[in-house]
Formats: sequence, C-alpha cells, structure tokens
Amino acid sequence: MYFELRMYQSAQGRLGDIVSRMQNLLPQMLRKHQFPWPVGQWVCVAGPNMPLYIWMLQWEDLDHRSKCFGGLYSDPEWDKIRISTNGIRDTVVEQRIVMLRHLPCHDSLNQLANHGVTQGNRLHELRFQRLQYGMLGKANQQMKEIDYPTLDHCGASILGAFEIISGAPVPSIASFMSWPNFESRQEALKQFETDQRVVAARKKEVEEINNHYLQEFDCYLLEPMQFCLPNPLLALGSQP
Repeated sequence: MYFELRMYQSAQGRLGDIVSRMQNLLPQMLRKHQFPWPVGQWVCVAGPNMPLYIWMLQWEDLDHRSKCFGGLYSDPEWDKIRISTNGIRDTVVEQRIVMLRHLPCHDSLNQLANHGVTQGNRLHELRFQRLQYGMLGKANQQMKEIDYPTLDHCGASILGAFEIISGAPVPSIASFMSWPNFESRQEALKQFETDQRVVAARKKEVEEINNHYLQEFDCYLLEPMQFCLPNPLLALGSQP
C-alpha cells in the first residue's frame, strides 16, 4: 500500500480558486476515473512555499495510480475544467509529489489515548524529518515506545507515521498529528522536550552513534478542509 501527498503551491491570490476546484469540480472527475477517495485535504497556514494546498491519496498499487491519472489527464472534460478555472494564469505554479508507506509503528497508534479524536476543529501538523542512515528500525521503535506516546500524553492526536519513498530527501519519515490549537501545541512541545523519558532516549542515542536517530524536520501547520476531513489514522476516505 502506498500513500501520495500532492502539495500544490498556489499562485498569489489564487488559493481560494484551488479550494473551490478541489471541493466543487474535482470530485466528479475522481468518481469518473475510479480514484480512491482522498484521505484528507488541507490548506497550509504556516510553513515553506506558501500559499500551499495539500491533499492525500491511498493506493493499493502503483498500476492503479497510473491508470487513474492517465485517464484523468487524457480526459477533455478535465482540460476544460482546468483551463476555465485557471483564467489567464495557472492557479498551481508548482507541484510536489511525495510518496509514502506506513512505518511499522503506525499500526500501534490506535492504542494511544487521543486516537479517534474528532479532527474538524483542530490544528493539523505535517512533519518531514530527516533520519540517520541505517537507523530506521531503531527510530521506528523509539517513536512507538517513547516519542508518539509522549506527544499523545501532551495533547497531540497522532494520525500517521510514514517512511518517505520519494519526493523529499531520503532517508526521512513523515508524521501527521493534530492539536487542539496553536497555544496548546506550543506548551505541549515544551513539555515534550523536557520529558524525562525523551531526554534519556536522546542521551542514549548520542552515546550510541554520536548523533540522533531522528534529526531536523520541516513543519507544515495545516487547516483541514471540512469537505474532506481525515479519518483516524488517515484511513481511506469515504465519498460524501
């Protein structure tokens, strides 16, 4: 199983046009070409390369992906929609496509206390975090046993844990989470950084490899779109 993050950098002043296209015009084309329903859709409220729109798809295999997009891009009806909504300039000036697959620890996220929290009115966060070479297994175990449970205890709802396959620097992982609001996120991250288990784990990593398993990360703060809210654990979306 594969997951696809499609990150659309909008032309200035055109983000609302992208939202309208995704909400009102794209769904009929997804149904026509038998796409899986999107896992979730978001507008980025803070992060690099803004204005930015993100949506996510889940694929059983890449052949299915090729068939769906091949049908969409060769469809004259989609060309008419795209051209009519672009106007004199493309609404999307750059696309970034990031392919992912679940980390083993993803399957344990449903055991966390905040699993299943309603996502509609929360602040969502996407992280792309660089990984020390050869440390994926140990990083996965640490996230399962320490990092994700501690973030959950501090108020986060952990939605997904992924290995990045392509589209971003590798080796890296991607984490999706959500928070009640920005203020609670800031306070929770302070608690996380000073948590005794986290501090001890970081110290142990440095003693072992003179570095950390997981290193710097890029962060996107996101507003989930009410017309395509993500399910718990970013499960396959269901059509409205």
